[in-house]
Amino acid sequence: MKKLLLLFIFSISTLLLNVSCNSIKFAYNQADWLVLNQINKIACLDSDQSDKVEKEIDSFLVWHRKSELPIYAKNLKNLGNALNTGPLDKNTYEQTQSFFETTQDRTIAKIKPFLVDFLSSIPPKQIKCTISNIEEKNIDKEEEMDMERDKYYEKVKEEMTEHAQNWLGSVTDEQIAMIDTVIPPQEEETAYKKITEKRKQSFTKLLLNPDKELKKKKMLKLIDNPDSFYTKDELVLVKKRRERSKNGLWKLAQTLTEKQRKTLAETLLEYAKDFEELSKE
Repeated sequence: MKKLLLLFIFSISTLLLNVSCNSIKFAYNQADWLVLNQINKIACLDSDQSDKVEKEIDSFLVWHRKSELPIYAKNLKNLGNALNTGPLDKNTYEQTQSFFETTQDRTIAKIKPFLVDFLSSIPPKQIKCTISNIEEKNIDKEEEMDMERDKYYEKVKEEMTEHAQNWLGSVTDEQIAMIDTVIPPQEEETAYKKITEKRKQSFTKLLLNPDKELKKKKMLKLIDNPDSFYTKDELVLVKKRRERSKNGLWKLAQTLTEKQRKTLAETLLEYAKDFEELSKE
């Protein structure tokens, strides 16, 4: 269920974060196709169900364009201006973190009613087919978990370095060394994988429950309070991972050179301008 819930967010994020500024407007205007394509790759839907999803996507994107893009533009502009002024301060960093968190919360709240009703209506055969597709998508991640420790760290480090270079234009030796402090230990990744597997099995059982009203009630509870799924010990691990990521980004922000800040600021301000213009189309 969570995988399907995040497909909307993932697809929009792919558009907003992984295309060049020169193509962001074109990509956003193709968002209906991209989101539906992502969903159809995972979910086993018939033509009528696909039509319903497509209509919901269209409605969602009208809301997103008019309500969310102005918020994106404002926050990215503020962050870009702050980076142009000087090193990022803690208050601005916390505001940026809050922006991303509340953006996700609003998106989930928007799609939640349709998603819960829609998932509750899908027959068991289609649920099982969809889960099978999700598992196939996760094969590469599972193979990564089985790598030798040194190979695993090297692969993750290369990916994080490349991601940083895409946004900052360059990466210093100090920043590369910092990556070692934020990569989760492989043992932790394995433990988290077990938690994820347990969660997947619980969601599968829930989605296959024939009692539609009970299913809706439990889905709403899990969407509204996803941490309610975890045991006390599991929640400690989950929160530890969240804090490591948050603190790691803050530490990285403190090491940005003036050139890196200017490069990032320029990109963010261009995105802000494009989002503002898109919101008015």
